[in-house]
Amino acid sequence: MLKNDIKTVSAFAPATSANMIIGFDILGFALDAVGDEVTLTKRSDGQIIIEHIECDEELPLGSNKNTASIVIQKICTDLGIKCGFSLEIKKGIALGSGMGGSAASAVAALVAFNYFLQKPLSNEQLAYYALFGEELASGHKHADNIVPSIYG
Repeated sequence: MLKNDIKTVSAFAPATSANMIIGFDILGFALDAVGDEVTLTKRSDGQIIIEHIECDEELPLGSNKNTASIVIQKICTDLGIKCGFSLEIKKGIALGSGMGGSAASAVAALVAFNYFLQKPLSNEQLAYYALFGEELASGHKHADNIVPSIYG
């Protein structure tokens, strides 16, 4: 299921705006100059660990409290993947800015994860898993920032 020759992958996911006039939470677009980057490194112990978060504000390092790590835990469980991953997160989106920072972290983690797969998931499948990050961040599974971050 996983490629054996890849150990580390980094991915960028852009910030988004999904609050456009009458399209509020329906229409969204990506901002190519701002976003989050997540680096995943394969582990042999089955754990999902956040090693470092580069951010001006404090974010939780607990793997069950961060949108990037929670989506990796979910996808590994669903796909029966036994290896673990270390995460390094570079937050380029200010917290609470309304620019989809929680979605971007989840999407970047999933895009990086997808490169490890012998048969990559579709964008629709990535969006499904990113919903679990949004549920953690806001209490609801909503794709208003996920979809523009994935599709650009």
